[in-house]
Amino acid sequence: REFTENRFIIVQVGIIAGSLMVQIMNPCKSIHPSGGYRMNGGFLPAAAFRSPRAGGGYGLKSLEQTARRYGGDATFRFDETEKTFTTRIRLNLYPEMR
Repeated sequence: REFTENRFIIVQVGIIAGSLMVQIMNPCKSIHPSGGYRMNGGFLPAAAFRSPRAGGGYGLKSLEQTARRYGGDATFRFDETEKTFTTRIRLNLYPEMR
């Protein structure tokens, strides 16, 4: 809602080594770090970010918990230079191989 131009969303989906990979990138002017992690441009857990909304938010944590339930994980990255936020989700397609 902050952007009036350069609005986009990039969704990439693929299978890598028996896992379904989903990566979603969209514009983001700023993030709200939790203070518990160093923001170094790498992929981090949901706990590295906090919601600016009163009462907090549950979106990133919900993605992370759902991915774990299916033998995978979810990580997140903010790119300060490009002003983008990326979500990466990995789900194990063959749970019996865990």
